Amino acid sequence: MKTLRDVIAAPAELAYHHRGDKRQPAQLALRDAKAFLNGIVPPGFSVRNSGVAQNLPHIPWLAILDDDQTETTQEGIFIVYLYSSDMKNVFLSLNQGFTRHRDRASMLSRAQRNGGIQAAALASIRRETVAFKANLKSAIDKLSNPVDSIDLKSDAELAEGYEAGHMTGFSYLTSDLPNNEAMLRDLESLYSLYEEACQFADKSLLLNPDTWTSTSGKNEYKKERALKLGALNFNDFIPRAYSEIPVQPKLPKEVLRSRKHEELISSFADYVRPLGFSLSNRNIGKRDLIMRSPIGVEYLVEAKTVSADGESAVRDAIGQLFAYRFEYYPKDSHPELLALFNLPIDKFWCGLLEELKIHWIYRKDGDWFPSSHVDFPKK
Repeated sequence: MKTLRDVIAAPAELAYHHRGDKRQPAQLALRDAKAFLNGIVPPGFSVRNSGVAQNLPHIPWLAILDDDQTETTQEGIFIVYLYSSDMKNVFLSLNQGFTRHRDRASMLSRAQRNGGIQAAALASIRRETVAFKANLKSAIDKLSNPVDSIDLKSDAELAEGYEAGHMTGFSYLTSDLPNNEAMLRDLESLYSLYEEACQFADKSLLLNPDTWTSTSGKNEYKKERALKLGALNFNDFIPRAYSEIPVQPKLPKEVLRSRKHEELISSFADYVRPLGFSLSNRNIGKRDLIMRSPIGVEYLVEAKTVSADGESAVRDAIGQLFAYRFEYYPKDSHPELLALFNLPIDKFWCGLLEELKIHWIYRKDGDWFPSSHVDFPKK
């Protein structure tokens, strides 16, 4: 059975070369690695691999994108595995799209881009990288052996951009990669920093629209329209699209749901329905999901995307679960409460949820991990 360590090692072991054919074994290995990563990233994230354009790049890469933030490595923030040009090193990097900086630099006057477009673009992305690092410092300090800079052994324009856009991450020798558990742990540790970086970009773009370049995403917020309640049907679950979904509540402006949020719910539904659960997400008001177990236990489910150690997601879930239970259920028919997360939460917050008699379940490395007292039957 392939592991993360296996698929990251393969392109180097198969001697990737950018002048080679797209069908060279190393390039095919990158495609295999993309498929593997798509199976373990959290719901709402997607994976891209280099080599889909006409010419192969000097620096092969595998990028993990938050679909609420960006759909391309040309702009936005993303996590990426970057191989050095000699394939001796691979870096796991929290990075940002350099092409957007180049595009913006190309629109400057000749005097403003003194030194050329590439130099102006590098100056721009380096300036923002310094700001990202300063904002993320407390979180970066908690990482195990992060690297502050990367050397891709190339003077290609995009390689220089990747080096300049590196916020934090990890460095590995392709000939001596860490064990699989350590590599999974490193990858997992960057998801929360990814979220924090996007939040900082939101703020920076808002405060400095004329000078800030790194895109902040689509500013989507999960807001459910309050619907008129009718009889509940536990067999009318319909997966919602993982794209911007206009909601038209009686509010002054249109609000959008997050794709990541909706894919989390849909992925969870795919997990529990084969276990005999029936579900509904229609005509249930502000609630995310309701479900009933094979033995008739009803659950009120609140889905949350995690940043940092999960504190804000847990606190929000607690508040909404108790509020919705009070709003929608009489005291003599309270449902079980279940908090659903796209990433692991700290043991401390798991303990808080259990003390409040709230079940929890989170996604990790392509699998689901529920609290021990939830009545999920075995497959």
